Amino acid sequence: MGKSWFDAFPIARQTLTAADESLRDLPNGSRLSDLCFNGPKEVLDRTDVSQPALYTVGIACFQSLVESHGGVN
Repeated sequence: MGKSWFDAFPIARQTLTAADESLRDLPNGSRLSDLCFNGPKEVLDRTDVSQPALYTVGIACFQSLVESHGGVN
């Protein structure tokens, strides 16, 4: 989830990296981006992981779209 945005847009990389640095209490000390990109599904399906993952990837996608269209006026 979100890997193609991460690969294509620097702002998406910044957003996911910021989340990785902020969310330090994920299962097994995992990074959010690693869980989004690689799972395991059982961990990503947990509410305490899936909610920040969906929120972060949504923000990364939105920021990428805004940036690629010249910003918000």
